[in-house]
Amino acid sequence: MAQFRIGIGNLRAGRGRTPGETLWRGLSGCRARHRPSLYRGDIAHVRVWGTRFNVNAYDEKQSVVLVSGSVDVTALEQGESSRIRPEEMFTYDARTGERQIRLVDTNNFVSWTEGFLQFKSAPLEQVFMQLQHFYGVRINCDSHLTEEIMISGKLELRTGLESALNHLKLLAPISYMRSGEREIDITIRQ
Repeated sequence: MAQFRIGIGNLRAGRGRTPGETLWRGLSGCRARHRPSLYRGDIAHVRVWGTRFNVNAYDEKQSVVLVSGSVDVTALEQGESSRIRPEEMFTYDARTGERQIRLVDTNNFVSWTEGFLQFKSAPLEQVFMQLQHFYGVRINCDSHLTEEIMISGKLELRTGLESALNHLKLLAPISYMRSGEREIDITIRQ
């Protein structure tokens, strides 16, 4: 679980915890231009000016996706700051020190806040990771094909995990079976 200290300007407003992914909204208007918010994470800090952005901080590979406004992201180990613009994603891998900024469809990263997941040519492995995080389950799939099978479409989250997996079966050659209360085994059909 990543921990963020939330501050506005130089005043610490308190501490917040995120279970790995959070959609933040910073201050807006004139006040935001002169007093940015600061979100401090374990691996990176984010300085925010009138912004809406998504932080994904489940493991050593963390990302920030900017929906609107302006964000400076500082990878703590390197100390370098990168400014990202709307529709850009900053990714930092703490294991390798690799930093990357690329253009993305922000809906693919914030749609979970509206009760669905949206994908466009996403590896099946990424879909499984997002389902695991959203539902708090473990999804097991031994196949290397999860990196090669690409998924495009939407999965409704409000109807439950079983429904999402049944819809996923229509998009990918998979079958699934519960192996425990919070564990799912996936098989890739050949």
